[in-house]
Amino acid sequence: MAKSLLLKNVISVDKGVLMIDTTNNCIFELTDIDCPDNIRLSPQEKRVMRGLAKGMNNEQIALMLHVSPRTVTTYREKVRRKCGCPSIEAAMYLVTSLGLLEEERE
Repeated sequence: MAKSLLLKNVISVDKGVLMIDTTNNCIFELTDIDCPDNIRLSPQEKRVMRGLAKGMNNEQIALMLHVSPRTVTTYREKVRRKCGCPSIEAAMYLVTSLGLLEEERE
């Protein structure tokens, strides 16, 4: 029974239906996220999220952006709240899937 549930959840994660939240040690359905219709990220919030997407930690992002690591933490939290997500991992998935981190071309 437990193996079949595990397999079902792994397949659901692979399909993008479930998200594993390593911060809170839980699994949730992406449909549970109350996503605002019109998420707008500031240029600095986008820079922070792009750094996270590249695997950078807060200190590395802070050095790149010439801000303190605490400021990076604040931007991460602002993005998480704007997205209505329970974790930064879920917010990253959401902003990436919505194309919000793509470079704007002039």
